[in-house]
Amino acid sequence: MASYTIGIDLGTTYSCVAVYKDQKVMVIANEHGLRTTPSVVCFMDAEILVGQAALDMRAITPTNVIYDSKRLIGRIYTDPIVQGDVKNYPFKVTNGKDDRCLISVERNEADGKKTKLYTPEEIAAHVLKNLKKTAEQFLRCKITEAVITVPAYFNNCQKQAAKNAGEIAGLKVLKVLTEPTSAVLQYAHDNKGAVNGLVLVFDLGGGTLDVSIVRIDNSNIEVLSTSGDTHLGGSDFDSVILEYAIAEIVKKYSIDVLDDSRAKAKLKVECEKAKRTLSIMQNANIIVPNIINGIDIQIKITREIFNSLCSELFARIDKPIDQALEEAKLTKDNIYKVLLVGGSIRVPKVKEQLSKYFAPDKMVQSINPDEAVAVGAAIYAFQMSSSQLQRSEKICLEDVVPLPLGIKISKERMHFIIDKNTKFPTSTIEKNPSKMTQEELDKIIAEFKDDCKRTEEFKKAHELKNTCEDIVREIEEEIEAKSSKYNLSSEFMPNAKTEIKTYINWTNQYHTVLSNTEVKSKVNIVKNAIMKIVKDPKTFEELFRDMTL
Repeated sequence: MASYTIGIDLGTTYSCVAVYKDQKVMVIANEHGLRTTPSVVCFMDAEILVGQAALDMRAITPTNVIYDSKRLIGRIYTDPIVQGDVKNYPFKVTNGKDDRCLISVERNEADGKKTKLYTPEEIAAHVLKNLKKTAEQFLRCKITEAVITVPAYFNNCQKQAAKNAGEIAGLKVLKVLTEPTSAVLQYAHDNKGAVNGLVLVFDLGGGTLDVSIVRIDNSNIEVLSTSGDTHLGGSDFDSVILEYAIAEIVKKYSIDVLDDSRAKAKLKVECEKAKRTLSIMQNANIIVPNIINGIDIQIKITREIFNSLCSELFARIDKPIDQALEEAKLTKDNIYKVLLVGGSIRVPKVKEQLSKYFAPDKMVQSINPDEAVAVGAAIYAFQMSSSQLQRSEKICLEDVVPLPLGIKISKERMHFIIDKNTKFPTSTIEKNPSKMTQEELDKIIAEFKDDCKRTEEFKKAHELKNTCEDIVREIEEEIEAKSSKYNLSSEFMPNAKTEIKTYINWTNQYHTVLSNTEVKSKVNIVKNAIMKIVKDPKTFEELFRDMTL
């Protein structure tokens, strides 16, 4: 059986998985037929939802729906950026060992309500495991290896955290590749060595902005400089619209939804939709029926207002571009092409900001901004897989250190050992007190597996319950229609009808915890009652095969 190494773009808001198969790259669609999956996880009482199913729960259980975990991964809790973010999250983020971020979730279990603590790596791992499963279903084989991408401006701690997330999800991470470099890999691969020159990659996603300048010489890719903003992206635009909407609701309806997590979650969903609408239209309406106390709200926002509200965010685009050009000792006129990557490049003002630097004919429109990073990762994964390497047209890659590395010698001073934009490979000894030990990682992996096992058991029990319900309902209808299959005058008929009603009523209840044993026990009772009124017990025994204890 063939084995594959997949490429994964682990995004702040959406993630994507791709594979190199049959001499081409395939972006793998999820169960909904979509080629990107929301990087969202919802902790229900007995199961864990990932992707669109989790996203759909935001307005129902906002405190248990976790998103933007990539903004927390590898960061310490007291980081000012983290502190700025946690104020806006409906879910709770707390301070853990060694100043690590921990996400607190309330879950009902068999022995009562419990507070569960999860690391950002575990949240990311659930997204990665979901993508791994999607790839396995498509390729019909087990996946154990992957190349995962991260923002170019991620520090070593953040990169290691992303690698840990892969390990928790059951993946051996062959390489943590930077997102702009990955996008360039696709561009170089698609053009089959026909591209030569300096390329600037502008990658504006859901949570981060990366700018890298790369020299492409046939199949050789050399990163000259990289810069960025690890806290600038689509999520920030969403937050600005949300703040505007909350203020407008106070003015127009005299209600404040700021402290109502459910109302705020409903509003956030519509604000995100409004942002996407404003990318193609001049106006958008933010409409939320029954936002609170039966009140329906409608707020209008124009592209002009949106641009004004986000003006400070848009202004921050310039610095990474200027910095990348300066550090590469280049001017904007030296740039041959500009690759536009990430969903947020669709915002018109972003392209307008870029047009101050580069003419429209330099903007590459041939790559899919949502998929380019995953595609590049799949190409690199293909090259790294020893079983496939001989069939690959190898692309040589030289990357750089995105941030200076050194030793802190006082509160405000640092002695640099490795300068920013130093070419790999290079090495130094890095001491990181917040780094996860192997023992801690092993413990998290064990807990993660237990959580996943509980989710699978709940799903199987739920499917069994529903299958039995269909059978029992059909039998109930046949009895009502006086079918000849049953001894209608039997003394056991009243009891059978009672047990049928009891089972159906039980299935209609909401079950926070459910096991196969519990379902089979319930089915056992109703089956035994039905068997006493049927004329052909063998036929009905077959109906309930493997469904009872």
